[in-house]
Amino acid sequence: MGPRSDQAQHRSFTAQYRAEILAEYAAAPAAEPPRNSAEQLENAKLTARVVRVKRELARTEVAWRIEGKAHALLEMFFESADTDLGSKS
Repeated sequence: MGPRSDQAQHRSFTAQYRAEILAEYAAAPAAEPPRNSAEQLENAKLTARVVRVKRELARTEVAWRIEGKAHALLEMFFESADTDLGSKS
């Protein structure tokens, strides 16, 4: 054993093996690199817009619920005030 016996050995391949590998590579169908088409970009923009609009809708619905509860509370307050005023006369 030499001083480099603990290191990986250099692999060598025959010319025939290399030719077979290259032939397999050449015969394989060429994969087209992924690219963003105009349609994909538009889809991404619209998806982001949908997310924003849904978030805004949720906020608006909460505001409507709060407004409805405030309206109901004010109605109760005014009704009780009218009742109190009516009973004192």
